[in-house]
Amino acid sequence: MGQGNFNAGAAPVGAVVWVIRRAASPWLAVRIWRLALLVLGAWGIRRYLGTLMGSRLTVQARVLATVFWVVNPYVIVAGSTTPILLPYALLPWTMLAFVRATRSPRSWRWPALFALAFAAQTGLNAGVVPFFSLLALPGHLVFARWVESARWRDLVRVVWRSGLCTFVVSLYWILPSLVASGTGAGIAGGTEDPYDVARTSSYAETARLLGNWPMYGRAGDRLFLDSYTVYLTSPWVLAATFLVPLAVVVALWLTRARERVLVVGLIAVALPVMVGLFPPDDPSPAGRLLGEVFDRVPAALAFRTTNKVGAVVVLAEVVALAVGWRAWQLRSRDRRRPVRMAAVAAVALVLVAISAPLWNGGLYPLGYTIPDRWHDATRDLDAAGDRGRVLVVPGGTGGNYRWGMRSPDDLFPSLLDRPIAARNTVVGRGDPAGNVLSAFDTALAQGRAGDGVLSTWARYVGAGDVLVRNDLLTEEIGGPAPWQVVDQADDDPGLELVETYGRPGTDTVPGASGRPTRAERRADPADARVDPLVTYEVVDPVGTVRLADAADQVLVVGDGEAMVELADAGLVDGRQPVRLVGDLDDDEFAAAVAQGGRIVLTDTNRRRAWDANRTANATSPTLGADEDIDAGTGTTTTRWPDRPDDQTVAVVTGGATVGATDPDFGLQPYGRPANAFDGDPSTAWITGGFGTAAGDRIWIELPEPTEVDQVTITPYATEPSAVTAVRVRVGDREVLEAISGEDPIPVQIEPGEADRVEVTILEQSGGDNPVGIAEIDVDGTTVRPIARLPLTLQDRAAAADAATRDQLAALPLDVVLTRARGSVLDPGDEEEAQLDRRFELPDDRTFSFAAELGAFEV
Repeated sequence: MGQGNFNAGAAPVGAVVWVIRRAASPWLAVRIWRLALLVLGAWGIRRYLGTLMGSRLTVQARVLATVFWVVNPYVIVAGSTTPILLPYALLPWTMLAFVRATRSPRSWRWPALFALAFAAQTGLNAGVVPFFSLLALPGHLVFARWVESARWRDLVRVVWRSGLCTFVVSLYWILPSLVASGTGAGIAGGTEDPYDVARTSSYAETARLLGNWPMYGRAGDRLFLDSYTVYLTSPWVLAATFLVPLAVVVALWLTRARERVLVVGLIAVALPVMVGLFPPDDPSPAGRLLGEVFDRVPAALAFRTTNKVGAVVVLAEVVALAVGWRAWQLRSRDRRRPVRMAAVAAVALVLVAISAPLWNGGLYPLGYTIPDRWHDATRDLDAAGDRGRVLVVPGGTGGNYRWGMRSPDDLFPSLLDRPIAARNTVVGRGDPAGNVLSAFDTALAQGRAGDGVLSTWARYVGAGDVLVRNDLLTEEIGGPAPWQVVDQADDDPGLELVETYGRPGTDTVPGASGRPTRAERRADPADARVDPLVTYEVVDPVGTVRLADAADQVLVVGDGEAMVELADAGLVDGRQPVRLVGDLDDDEFAAAVAQGGRIVLTDTNRRRAWDANRTANATSPTLGADEDIDAGTGTTTTRWPDRPDDQTVAVVTGGATVGATDPDFGLQPYGRPANAFDGDPSTAWITGGFGTAAGDRIWIELPEPTEVDQVTITPYATEPSAVTAVRVRVGDREVLEAISGEDPIPVQIEPGEADRVEVTILEQSGGDNPVGIAEIDVDGTTVRPIARLPLTLQDRAAAADAATRDQLAALPLDVVLTRARGSVLDPGDEEEAQLDRRFELPDDRTFSFAAELGAFEV
């Protein structure tokens, strides 16, 4: 629970790997699996070429083609993952069946075998790579029609028979992939942008069978795939990889073999697709067409990594090399033996060079030694019996740990048999599970998950145990310090400590790994004292499936974040059924009201854009109803993202409108633009982390033209970096002004009327911290940011009949409002300085009032 799984066709792969694992260790099983797929692919390419070329395929050409198929750069780099390597290994078999089908068009045998070969590629990664492999079909159809003189009627028969058989046999993974296409499109749209993916896929790189963006990427000083950088840094390897496409061109020039038509057909279709949107700023016509498809068909974003079509390009190059080597053999029959041997040796050297990671130990770029404490903890959790899920905290962006593991996938499927619930930042747009997990995990990261919140969270996700992982790389994702998580878990009365694992301090100090040094212990004693792994048992857990009395239900206007506030207020503890009113249509709402319970109106389900690279402070400020909810690097977890009436939205009062450019270095909930015009110098517009403030602008549009001759700017006190120069533009007049200190600075402007004032940061002093402006005074104009609560309850009540409205009026109604204050330990990251709300109720009520003040609010 917590991350979508698009590996709908994993069952066959899982069965084979299970058999291998019975006889081998994980280290050896991975290598046996990869070797088996390469052998299968080598066998298939030999059979395919034999069928295609018949007796014209020489022994040397067959050997060259087979070796190239298993050692080329594409299969080494992209083929390091099963979702690509498995379809790659089966592509020759699929095309072998298709070639035979075009030659025996009245037979059902070959279409059936085509379908079996395609189905065996499975729906891993939503079946993207198998679908890409179908781009080999146009080239084969052209070859069959114009070279082998097949009739169009027969080719149409082959295609529809093959398609029918394939659909039937592969339905078990095609159907789930289609059902999940909406969620997948949302995740794809918020993770890898197609234009960013294409920045490395030039024609030069794709022709040498590279260009897949992870090989070129880095996080700080850490390369994503450092084992493969030999393809970029070694002159000999670089030259050898460019010799391959050159050899293909020479082969097509030397030979008059009829397979040239097939090679050209394969390359003409697959190579432009593999290049994709490169260059992003000015794509080729084919790239522009792909861009239109991605923009107009959301599900097509699953195919954004167009490098996955590489197997078809490799197939074209294999055929070209085979016919080219045969042509060379025919032309060199009269040459001396040393010349022929030198050519063979040169080819062998090229093959060795292009497969450099095979010889330098870099074939498997990702390998980790999992600490014993993880094996001990997961074994004990599995032995605990039928206690439901395991809730894993804190959440993260993947499996990134201080002890060395770096992966987008976590390690639980490999170690734990019990199901888990863990927050991952990559979720579907508006996904209910992602929303709830993000809400609780954010509260944990901000220090707001005490007093039973964590155990309530565990009960609602059906968890009987909680695993606290203090060795997660939280410092890279804006997550909590380990001691904060442990303190909140220890203080939760609904959790009982079971066991600790590992030596205290090992891999628990942010910024360090292994056992902490004396200096690290002195600098961070709290984190150096905690255990790497801690397990807790949930008191009175509830199952993942259970019956509950509808009379105890809580009908919530809001989203999963409301459950954090309700748990903190004591309204829920994990046993009461909770239903979100936004999920109910009018009839379902009427039925729910008739069953009883209570109504809770909250200021949650805030309209926010989300950042997939952080777990806390990972959102925009609360947005207005018409502002872009998809402006983040990840998909929003706000429920019903296209229904602002069901969201808490920002409303700026005062007559003026305020705006600012988006920060260059990620979203942040605090420091919204309205803070610079609210008359409160303790709040500020904040931007420009890591020295990126220059060029950032903030503006106010006045309700009517106003005489302006002075703008007063109050800098926000930040260090070491601070704003040092700004440009003030009033209408068509502008002034440059140096900024220093924290006192208000009056900027004199040539008098005149204007309805817009804009301030641009020109310079900032050195440092990585964000900077900002506390106040901009334009003729005393102020604005007041207010949060308007969801209108869901009023809408449902307005559509209800008189009986339902009477029943609604009889239900208890709570209004729970919480100031968005960020971390409880840092008053500087507050989104709101005041609790300022606007809401309506469906009927007249008499309320009691209770409030809770934090340490910084007294």
